[in-house]
Amino acid sequence: MKATSLTQSLEQVLGPLQQSMPAEFRRQLAEYQVNAAFQKKLNKLAQKNNEGTLTAQEKREYRHHLSALKVMTILRAQARRTLSVTR
Repeated sequence: MKATSLTQSLEQVLGPLQQSMPAEFRRQLAEYQVNAAFQKKLNKLAQKNNEGTLTAQEKREYRHHLSALKVMTILRAQARRTLSVTR
């Protein structure tokens, strides 16, 4: 049996929610971008990760940020998909 990835699990869990969201919210979600402060922090952590200089706390923070981005990426993709189907 093939293992299910985190992405696949999130898509299965979050997918049904998309249909119950108002179209305007889905449009906003589809266009969402993280704010500059978050992106700056993520870039700094990514650089330190590449250099191998993250502290244990920074590693946790980096993983959490990446997990949050993965959820948002899935939500955005699903929002775009549902919007394109309803057009």
